[in-house]
Amino acid sequence: MHDCMMRARSVVKFVANTDLDDLAVSSNLNISDSLEMISKRHPNAAQFKIDWILSHQPQHWDSIQNAKNLNFDLQSVRVLKVENIRWDYRVSKKMFHRPERVIHFDMHTVYRNELGNDEENQHTTIEMFDNPDLYFLHLRRFERHLLHPLPVEYNNNFNHSLLMRMNTKMLDQFTKRIEGTEFAEYSFNPWAMEARQTMRDLEQCRREAFGTILDDQNQICQQSSAGCEGMLTAGVNFIKTTQTWTNVAHKALFNSYVEKAKSFSLF
Repeated sequence: MHDCMMRARSVVKFVANTDLDDLAVSSNLNISDSLEMISKRHPNAAQFKIDWILSHQPQHWDSIQNAKNLNFDLQSVRVLKVENIRWDYRVSKKMFHRPERVIHFDMHTVYRNELGNDEENQHTTIEMFDNPDLYFLHLRRFERHLLHPLPVEYNNNFNHSLLMRMNTKMLDQFTKRIEGTEFAEYSFNPWAMEARQTMRDLEQCRREAFGTILDDQNQICQQSSAGCEGMLTAGVNFIKTTQTWTNVAHKALFNSYVEKAKSFSLF
């Protein structure tokens, strides 16, 4: 992450700090135009921190034979009610950075920005919460026999019509890009089997790595650029840990981002 941000300086204007399952959404269906307009209103901004909204999206991997079968399926996205999102994820946000203005950061937090034009104060972080015009969807893709989340309620007031328009635009662009290419006809079989295995491996890896103590035998480069940069600068060698789980297909554990809504009473 840190290396990406450094290389992006003076090359691109904005860098989205996201995971592969995060989908940036703007009400005008043009992220670049939205960020340009916001930048004009906040010329001293180093980053724009926006909502990261947890949603569920069932998968239909068995129907995918080649690229022409792909459909982004945004019509199946269900956004969770805030009360059903685990607290630490409920308060987490994602960001668009101006790469030449940020120094230390991690996936959800900024620790230090470059000094502004006055050479005394840092460039600012603009918080844009509860903004229907710009946000990230966290698309937790799952299948019932792989992941069994707690019963949750969904936000029925969410504007799904925007996602439908976005799905149409994305699919049109994708279809044009693959038209007449070998990739369009390339067989993905056995797609479903490999996708499920990859999902199990990634989820288990996340659980094992999260919270692991850094020591001489087990050194993991943290997501935070502040921690990672220091270790790289000091010339610390990173050791790839051995896989400690077996028979992943049956024993993998999965992260859960949801919780039961709590009821409060004064009596």
